[in-house]
Amino acid sequence: MAEHSELYAFAGHLNPSLVRYAHASGGNVELGDVCDAQAVAAFARANEIDVAMVSADEPLQAGVVDALLAQGTRAVGPTRAGAEIEWNKAFARELLAEVAPEATPRLRIVHRADDVDEAVASFGSTPIVVKPSGLTGGKGVKVMGPHLASHADARDYALSLLAGEKAGDSVLIEEKIVGAEFTIQAISDGRTVVFPNSTYDYPYRFDGDTGPGTGGMGSLSSAQAALPFMTDEHYAQACSIVERVIARLASEGRRLRGS
Repeated sequence: MAEHSELYAFAGHLNPSLVRYAHASGGNVELGDVCDAQAVAAFARANEIDVAMVSADEPLQAGVVDALLAQGTRAVGPTRAGAEIEWNKAFARELLAEVAPEATPRLRIVHRADDVDEAVASFGSTPIVVKPSGLTGGKGVKVMGPHLASHADARDYALSLLAGEKAGDSVLIEEKIVGAEFTIQAISDGRTVVFPNSTYDYPYRFDGDTGPGTGGMGSLSSAQAALPFMTDEHYAQACSIVERVIARLASEGRRLRGS
Protein backbone atom coordinates (compact mmCIF):
# COMPACT_ATOMS: atom_id res chain seq x y z
CA MET A 1 0.00 0.00 0.00
CA ALA A 2 2.85 2.37 0.77
CA GLU A 3 4.16 1.96 -2.78
CA HIS A 4 0.98 3.25 -4.40
CA SER A 5 -0.63 5.57 -1.86
CA GLU A 6 -0.14 7.64 1.24
CA LEU A 7 -0.22 5.14 4.09
CA TYR A 8 -1.82 6.18 7.38
CA ALA A 9 -2.01 3.76 10.30
CA PHE A 10 -3.95 3.85 13.54
CA ALA A 11 -1.99 1.46 15.74
CA GLY A 12 -1.72 0.20 19.29
CA HIS A 13 2.08 0.44 19.32
CA LEU A 14 4.86 1.89 17.17
CA ASN A 15 5.96 -0.90 14.86
CA PRO A 16 9.25 0.41 13.35
CA SER A 17 8.60 -0.89 9.83
CA LEU A 18 5.07 0.48 9.78
CA VAL A 19 6.31 3.89 10.93
CA ARG A 20 9.07 3.92 8.32
CA TYR A 21 6.80 2.99 5.41
CA ALA A 22 4.06 5.39 6.47
CA HIS A 23 6.43 8.36 6.77
CA ALA A 24 8.19 7.51 3.49
CA SER A 25 4.83 7.48 1.67
CA GLY A 26 3.87 10.89 3.03
CA GLY A 27 1.48 9.46 5.60
CA ASN A 28 1.63 9.09 9.35
CA VAL A 29 1.00 6.76 12.32
CA GLU A 30 -1.17 7.59 15.31
CA LEU A 31 -1.23 5.61 18.54
CA GLY A 32 -4.55 4.66 20.10
CA ASP A 33 -6.96 1.92 21.01
CA VAL A 34 -7.56 0.03 17.77
CA CYS A 35 -10.81 -1.35 19.24
CA ASP A 36 -12.22 2.13 19.81
CA ALA A 37 -14.42 2.31 16.72
CA GLN A 38 -15.18 6.02 17.06
CA ALA A 39 -11.50 6.92 17.50
CA VAL A 40 -10.56 4.98 14.36
CA ALA A 41 -13.40 6.63 12.45
CA ALA A 42 -12.28 10.07 13.62
CA PHE A 43 -8.72 9.32 12.47
CA ALA A 44 -10.05 8.34 9.05
CA ARG A 45 -12.06 11.57 8.78
CA ALA A 46 -9.18 13.77 9.90
CA ASN A 47 -6.83 12.26 7.32
CA GLU A 48 -9.43 12.01 4.53
CA ILE A 49 -8.81 8.29 4.12
CA ASP A 50 -10.02 6.86 0.80
CA VAL A 51 -9.90 3.17 1.73
CA ALA A 52 -9.46 1.70 5.21
CA MET A 53 -8.05 -1.81 5.70
CA VAL A 54 -9.23 -3.56 8.87
CA SER A 55 -8.15 -7.16 9.33
CA ALA A 56 -7.34 -7.93 12.97
CA ASP A 57 -9.98 -9.93 14.86
CA GLU A 58 -10.48 -7.66 17.87
CA PRO A 59 -11.16 -4.43 15.92
CA LEU A 60 -13.58 -6.36 13.72
CA GLN A 61 -15.39 -7.64 16.80
CA ALA A 62 -15.49 -4.08 18.14
CA GLY A 63 -17.35 -2.87 15.05
CA VAL A 64 -14.61 -0.68 13.58
CA VAL A 65 -15.75 -1.40 10.01
CA ASP A 66 -19.34 -0.57 10.97
CA ALA A 67 -18.24 2.86 12.25
CA LEU A 68 -16.20 3.57 9.11
CA LEU A 69 -19.03 2.62 6.77
CA ALA A 70 -21.53 4.66 8.78
CA GLN A 71 -19.58 7.85 8.05
CA GLY A 72 -19.02 6.99 4.38
CA THR A 73 -15.42 5.72 4.58
CA ARG A 74 -14.89 2.77 2.26
CA ALA A 75 -13.50 -0.21 4.13
CA VAL A 76 -12.02 -3.60 3.34
CA GLY A 77 -13.06 -5.96 6.10
CA PRO A 78 -16.28 -7.47 7.45
CA THR A 79 -18.74 -5.76 9.72
CA ARG A 80 -19.07 -7.04 13.29
CA ALA A 81 -21.89 -9.35 12.23
CA GLY A 82 -19.95 -10.64 9.23
CA ALA A 83 -16.86 -11.26 11.36
CA GLU A 84 -18.68 -13.36 13.94
CA ILE A 85 -17.18 -16.49 12.37
CA GLU A 86 -13.83 -15.15 13.64
CA TRP A 87 -14.71 -14.02 17.17
CA ASN A 88 -17.31 -16.64 18.06
CA LYS A 89 -16.14 -20.22 17.46
CA ALA A 90 -19.47 -21.63 18.63
CA PHE A 91 -21.29 -19.63 15.94
CA ALA A 92 -18.70 -20.64 13.33
CA ARG A 93 -19.01 -24.34 14.14
CA GLU A 94 -22.81 -24.28 14.14
CA LEU A 95 -22.77 -22.48 10.79
CA LEU A 96 -20.32 -25.03 9.36
CA ALA A 97 -22.49 -27.90 10.58
CA GLU A 98 -25.41 -26.43 8.63
CA VAL A 99 -23.67 -25.68 5.33
CA ALA A 100 -21.05 -28.47 5.31
CA PRO A 101 -21.99 -31.26 7.73
CA GLU A 102 -19.57 -33.60 5.96
CA ALA A 103 -16.66 -31.41 7.13
CA THR A 104 -17.73 -30.90 10.75
CA PRO A 105 -16.09 -32.98 13.51
CA ARG A 106 -18.15 -34.33 16.41
CA LEU A 107 -18.73 -31.38 18.71
CA ARG A 108 -20.23 -30.35 22.03
CA ILE A 109 -20.75 -26.70 22.96
CA VAL A 110 -20.80 -26.25 26.74
CA HIS A 111 -22.17 -23.15 28.49
CA ARG A 112 -22.19 -24.30 32.14
CA ALA A 113 -19.54 -25.90 34.32
CA ASP A 114 -22.06 -28.49 35.48
CA ASP A 115 -22.25 -29.87 31.91
CA VAL A 116 -18.52 -30.34 31.33
CA ASP A 117 -18.22 -33.84 32.83
CA GLU A 118 -21.05 -35.22 30.70
CA ALA A 119 -19.74 -33.55 27.54
CA VAL A 120 -16.22 -34.95 28.00
CA ALA A 121 -17.57 -38.41 28.85
CA SER A 122 -19.70 -38.45 25.68
CA PHE A 123 -16.53 -38.86 23.61
CA GLY A 124 -15.56 -42.07 25.41
CA SER A 125 -11.91 -42.88 24.76
CA THR A 126 -11.73 -40.66 21.67
CA PRO A 127 -9.08 -37.91 22.07
CA ILE A 128 -10.56 -34.42 22.19
CA VAL A 129 -9.73 -30.76 21.70
CA VAL A 130 -10.86 -27.91 23.97
CA LYS A 131 -11.38 -24.39 22.62
CA PRO A 132 -12.69 -21.15 24.10
CA SER A 133 -15.45 -19.71 21.95
CA GLY A 134 -14.05 -16.17 22.17
CA LEU A 135 -10.86 -14.56 20.92
CA THR A 136 -7.57 -15.57 22.53
CA GLY A 137 -5.08 -14.44 19.89
CA GLY A 138 -4.65 -17.94 18.47
CA LYS A 139 -3.39 -19.24 21.83
CA GLY A 140 -6.45 -20.76 23.50
CA VAL A 141 -6.80 -24.15 21.82
CA LYS A 142 -5.40 -27.20 23.62
CA VAL A 143 -5.23 -30.70 22.13
CA MET A 144 -4.98 -34.07 23.82
CA GLY A 145 -1.47 -35.32 23.09
CA PRO A 146 0.77 -32.26 22.81
CA HIS A 147 -1.03 -30.15 25.45
CA LEU A 148 -3.45 -32.30 27.45
CA ALA A 149 -2.36 -35.70 28.78
CA SER A 150 -5.82 -37.09 29.49
CA HIS A 151 -9.57 -36.53 29.40
CA ALA A 152 -9.29 -35.38 33.00
CA ASP A 153 -6.85 -32.66 31.94
CA ALA A 154 -9.24 -31.66 29.15
CA ARG A 155 -12.06 -31.43 31.68
CA ASP A 156 -9.99 -29.22 33.99
CA TYR A 157 -8.99 -26.92 31.12
CA ALA A 158 -12.62 -26.57 29.98
CA LEU A 159 -13.64 -25.65 33.51
CA SER A 160 -10.85 -23.07 33.75
CA LEU A 161 -12.01 -21.46 30.51
CA LEU A 162 -15.60 -21.21 31.69
CA ALA A 163 -14.35 -19.57 34.87
CA GLY A 164 -12.17 -17.07 33.01
CA GLU A 165 -13.02 -13.63 31.72
CA LYS A 166 -11.92 -13.96 28.09
CA ALA A 167 -13.34 -17.30 27.04
CA GLY A 168 -16.66 -15.98 25.80
CA ASP A 169 -19.87 -17.53 27.00
CA SER A 170 -19.11 -21.12 25.98
CA VAL A 171 -16.40 -23.72 25.44
CA LEU A 172 -16.10 -26.08 22.50
CA ILE A 173 -15.16 -29.72 23.07
CA GLU A 174 -14.41 -31.42 19.76
CA GLU A 175 -13.22 -34.75 18.47
CA LYS A 176 -9.49 -34.57 17.74
CA ILE A 177 -8.74 -34.71 14.02
CA VAL A 178 -5.32 -36.04 13.06
CA GLY A 179 -3.82 -34.72 9.84
CA ALA A 180 -2.08 -31.80 8.18
CA GLU A 181 -3.83 -28.45 8.37
CA PHE A 182 -3.97 -26.01 5.47
CA THR A 183 -5.36 -22.53 4.89
CA ILE A 184 -6.98 -20.89 1.87
CA GLN A 185 -6.95 -17.12 2.38
CA ALA A 186 -9.89 -16.39 0.12
CA ILE A 187 -10.77 -12.80 -0.80
CA SER A 188 -14.40 -11.77 -1.23
CA ASP A 189 -16.58 -8.72 -1.80
CA GLY A 190 -19.46 -10.50 -0.09
CA ARG A 191 -20.64 -12.23 -3.27
CA THR A 192 -17.74 -13.16 -5.55
CA VAL A 193 -14.84 -15.14 -4.08
CA VAL A 194 -11.25 -15.28 -5.35
CA PHE A 195 -9.17 -18.26 -4.22
CA PRO A 196 -5.36 -18.14 -3.96
CA ASN A 197 -3.14 -21.17 -3.52
CA SER A 198 -3.34 -22.98 -0.20
CA THR A 199 -0.80 -22.36 2.55
CA TYR A 200 0.58 -24.38 5.46
CA ASP A 201 1.04 -22.67 8.82
CA TYR A 202 3.39 -23.48 11.69
CA PRO A 203 1.43 -22.46 14.80
CA TYR A 204 3.50 -23.98 17.61
CA ARG A 205 6.15 -21.99 19.43
CA PHE A 206 8.88 -24.63 19.83
CA ASP A 207 10.65 -27.12 17.55
CA GLY A 208 8.85 -30.40 17.09
CA ASP A 209 5.42 -28.75 17.57
CA THR A 210 5.81 -29.13 21.33
CA GLY A 211 5.04 -25.60 22.45
CA PRO A 212 1.74 -23.77 22.87
CA GLY A 213 -0.20 -22.69 19.80
CA THR A 214 0.34 -19.10 18.71
CA GLY A 215 -1.04 -16.74 16.11
CA GLY A 216 1.51 -18.16 13.63
CA MET A 217 5.23 -18.96 13.53
CA GLY A 218 5.58 -18.85 9.75
CA SER A 219 3.98 -20.45 6.71
CA LEU A 220 4.71 -21.80 3.23
CA SER A 221 2.94 -22.12 -0.09
CA SER A 222 3.72 -23.55 -3.53
CA ALA A 223 3.21 -22.79 -7.20
CA GLN A 224 0.22 -25.14 -7.33
CA ALA A 225 -3.16 -24.57 -5.72
CA ALA A 226 -2.85 -27.72 -3.61
CA LEU A 227 0.07 -28.46 -1.31
CA PRO A 228 2.04 -31.75 -1.71
CA PHE A 229 0.07 -33.53 1.04
CA MET A 230 -3.27 -32.52 -0.55
CA THR A 231 -5.22 -33.58 -3.61
CA ASP A 232 -6.98 -31.28 -6.05
CA GLU A 233 -10.24 -32.64 -4.61
CA HIS A 234 -9.24 -31.43 -1.12
CA TYR A 235 -8.63 -27.94 -2.48
CA ALA A 236 -11.89 -27.88 -4.46
CA GLN A 237 -13.90 -29.10 -1.47
CA ALA A 238 -12.41 -26.41 0.79
CA CYS A 239 -13.16 -23.69 -1.76
CA SER A 240 -16.73 -24.94 -2.04
CA ILE A 241 -17.19 -24.74 1.74
CA VAL A 242 -15.90 -21.15 1.78
CA GLU A 243 -18.37 -20.19 -0.95
CA ARG A 244 -21.24 -21.80 0.96
CA VAL A 245 -20.31 -19.98 4.17
CA ILE A 246 -20.12 -16.58 2.46
CA ALA A 247 -23.42 -17.19 0.66
CA ARG A 248 -25.10 -18.18 3.95
CA LEU A 249 -23.78 -15.08 5.74
CA ALA A 250 -24.99 -12.88 2.87
CA SER A 251 -28.46 -14.45 3.10
CA GLU A 252 -28.56 -13.33 6.75
CA GLY A 253 -27.53 -9.77 5.87
CA ARG A 254 -24.01 -10.18 7.26
CA ARG A 255 -21.37 -8.25 5.30
CA LEU A 256 -18.25 -10.36 4.77
CA ARG A 257 -15.79 -8.44 2.63
CA GLY A 258 -12.05 -8.88 2.80
CA SER A 259 -10.01 -12.00 3.39
